[in-house]
Amino acid sequence: MLVNHVEQEQAAACLLILCNGNEKCSQMVLQEGVIPSLVSISVNGTMRGKSKAQKLLLLFREQRQRDPSPNQTHQMPENSDMDMPGTESKPLSKSISRRKVGRAWSFWCKNKSFSVYQC
Repeated sequence: MLVNHVEQEQAAACLLILCNGNEKCSQMVLQEGVIPSLVSISVNGTMRGKSKAQKLLLLFREQRQRDPSPNQTHQMPENSDMDMPGTESKPLSKSISRRKVGRAWSFWCKNKSFSVYQC
């Protein structure tokens, strides 16, 4: 399973490069649900993979502490109308986003000649 760990390491390195200093990118990555995978890499990955995953987790935690989630700052009153037209489109847009990211990651996995430079 060493190849899998190397691929995870490269993915974590790519995410760190993309997300470091780019809060919009970080938010998009977080919406895809990467936290469980990063925790797994930080425990079971290569030394470099562990380092990259831990840096990403720290980056995401710092961003969360700086910018509280909208649920904490903009709580909706209980009597508000919950059947707003825009709410039904969220799952669809999230699944489309996941498909696009899935295609992008499958490209990285198929392209074995690509290597991430050491950060």
